[in-house]
Amino acid sequence: MISEPGISAALSDALIELAGPLPAEERARRLATAVSRACGGAGTEVVFTNDDGGIAATAGSDPGCTHLTALERRLARDGGAGPGLECARSGEAVTIPLVAGPPTGGDGEAPSPFTIWAAAARAQGWALLRAVPLRARDLTVGGLVLLATGGRPLTAAHLAWADALGGVSAAGLLQQRHLDGERLAGEQLAMALRSRIVLEQAKGVLAERGGVDVQVAFDRLRRYARTRRQRLTDAARDVVEGEAADDVLTFTGSPGTPTGRRRSR
Repeated sequence: MISEPGISAALSDALIELAGPLPAEERARRLATAVSRACGGAGTEVVFTNDDGGIAATAGSDPGCTHLTALERRLARDGGAGPGLECARSGEAVTIPLVAGPPTGGDGEAPSPFTIWAAAARAQGWALLRAVPLRARDLTVGGLVLLATGGRPLTAAHLAWADALGGVSAAGLLQQRHLDGERLAGEQLAMALRSRIVLEQAKGVLAERGGVDVQVAFDRLRRYARTRRQRLTDAARDVVEGEAADDVLTFTGSPGTPTGRRRSR
């Protein structure tokens, strides 16, 4: 068995990794592994959700838990839920005994909304499940499920490590999504700028070659692209590259009767 200092060092390293940039699937896998280790080998399932409440990524700490994550995905596709997704949706932790009889809610009275999943976990020999939301900055990004056997109960120290690892991972996931959003916005802005530059260049080429006003050149280009069912930016690029300027300037077609050359793409 690894010594307590050894476990603390390994989990400290895991906290640093989970705080950094990781793809969602890899983050889920590392979190499941780290939490299982922190909780003395408890079964662990991680479910990350996307903005619309569906499942974005899942991972299990062992083959049995990986099977349970696959079941969670199937249930979600059929309109149901497992404890990871249900916990993410409700934003509340739940503890449910699995040792005998139909699983119940945390108060021991209400039926569990994930009875099918709980039955599968019980068949694997798990005696207790503890599901907690993965939350950071008051935003819930998933659910963390811990599974224990009768011989290996979850202790307060286990739950504290799970909370710490889950919280850091949730914060890291939100940061990654923020960076991805900024990168996408930057790419879209750059694309829009390039399109604008090409369009302005095409208007200049047409105005100079045809001896017409810039607005007239733009109107002809727009009519030419629309009639040919071509994107305006693509038509402008054809003009700039010298393949369509004359066609645009002499274009007399009407919608549904394209004329002139059409560039093959």
